[in-house]
Amino acid sequence: MAKGKSGDGALYFYVQDLIVDVGYRGRGLGAIIMKRLIEEIRNMASPGASIGLMSALEKEEFYKQLGFASRPSSKYGAGMTMIVNE
Repeated sequence: MAKGKSGDGALYFYVQDLIVDVGYRGRGLGAIIMKRLIEEIRNMASPGASIGLMSALEKEEFYKQLGFASRPSSKYGAGMTMIVNE
């Protein structure tokens, strides 16, 4: 995993961006990268840890196939963001 961790390194992890160059899309590279990242996080995470992310519009199904849940749901509230100093 990259040196610059996102999250607290134990319970909360966050994936900021996963972008595959247009010329390489459709080859499963995004899934390979995410599966490896999830594996690395599982190896270092404490029990009950979570991985957060904000999916790009219409890419939610990609993350669902990897085990991520959509929000809002009956268990979790809406994912939210704030952009400051735009």
